[in-house]
Parts: sequence; structure tokens; C-alpha cells
Amino acid sequence: MKSLKQAIDKLISKYGYTDVLKGYRLISDWKLIVGEEIWKHTKPIRVDFNKLFLKVDSPVWRNELYIRKEEIINKINSFMGSIIIEEIIFK
Repeated sequence: MKSLKQAIDKLISKYGYTDVLKGYRLISDWKLIVGEEIWKHTKPIRVDFNKLFLKVDSPVWRNELYIRKEEIINKINSFMGSIIIEEIIFK
């Protein structure tokens, strides 16, 4: 007999919602992923096709985050346990 978790995981995978749920998890765990300093100046808007759309509160921070983009992408993917983000679009 399968556990409820296994049954739910199978349904999620069958209907293609795995990436959608990972996107929601990324948004809800944003502070844990990037830390307090970056969290204070950013807000994840959405995840589409392995792109994170990120609102940044100032041009200075947008530039700083652009410089650190690869570091942030690595933190996200490491936290999530798979490659879900390949690009960050700063707004």
C-alpha cells in the first residue's frame, strides 16, 4: 500500500506540477535561500521557464545583484536540490 505522500507525489509528477511547486517553494523560502541582507532589498515575483523574475528596490542593489547573479543562482539550485533557475531577470 502506498503512502499518501507517494500518491500525491505521483499525481504532481503525472500532471506536470513539479516545477510549479518548486517555484512556489522558492518564493516562500526566499529569505532562507538568500539571507537577510538580500531579502530586505528584493522580492521574487515569479518563476517561468527556469527564469526568476526578481523585483529590486534600487538601482544600486540591482547592480550589486547583477554582479552576484551566478552566486545567487547557485544558492537557489543548491537549496532546491535541482537546477530550477538558469537566469535571473531583475526588475
